[in-house]
Amino acid sequence: MAEDSENQEVQEQESKKLLGNKYVLATAVFLLCVGIGAPIGYFLVPHAPEDISQDQEVLPVEEEHEEPMHTSLVAESDYDEITLMEGEEAPGAIAPFDTFLANLVGGKYIRLQVQIEFTTPDVPSRLNYKLVAIRDSILTHLTEQSAEELYLPSGKKRLKEEIRKTIDGEMRGEVVRNVFFTQFVIQ
Repeated sequence: MAEDSENQEVQEQESKKLLGNKYVLATAVFLLCVGIGAPIGYFLVPHAPEDISQDQEVLPVEEEHEEPMHTSLVAESDYDEITLMEGEEAPGAIAPFDTFLANLVGGKYIRLQVQIEFTTPDVPSRLNYKLVAIRDSILTHLTEQSAEELYLPSGKKRLKEEIRKTIDGEMRGEVVRNVFFTQFVIQ
C-alpha cells in the first residue's frame, strides 16, 4: 500500500508538471500569434492620412456605381470652350461600339472598331434599345465584303456609308453625322 500511495503521489506530481507545461505552451502559442498577427494586421488595414489637420474637412468616399453602356460619350455642351471656325459644325456626341470580328468572303477575317458621331449633342436614348439590331446589320454587311474590296480606300468609304445608312435606318431618321474606324485589321 505504501507503494501505491507513492505511485499515486508521483503521478499527481507528473500530471501537475504536464498541466503546468500545457499552460506554458498555450501561453507561448498565444503570444506568438499576437506577435505575428499584430504587425500583419497593421499593414493590411488601411489607415487615414496622418497629415489631416482639424481645420480640413475629410470628404466621404463615393460608392462605385454601375457605369452606363457608353462611358466615353461626350455631350456637345462639354465643348463650350471650343471656338468654332467659320462654317465649322459643333461636334456631336460620340458612341463607341464594341469590336466587330467577322469572316469576310474569301476566308479572311476583319477586326473592326467603330465610333459613331451623332448630329445631336447627346446620344439618342433609343440607341441602347436598337444596339443589338444595329450590330447584327453591321455584321451582316461585313460578312458580305471581300478583303480585296476593303483594302481600297473606296471600299472603306463605302463601308462607312453602309454603316451610317444602317444605323439611320434602325434609328428611323438621319441621326449619324460620321462613322469613324478606330481599328481596322484584315487577316
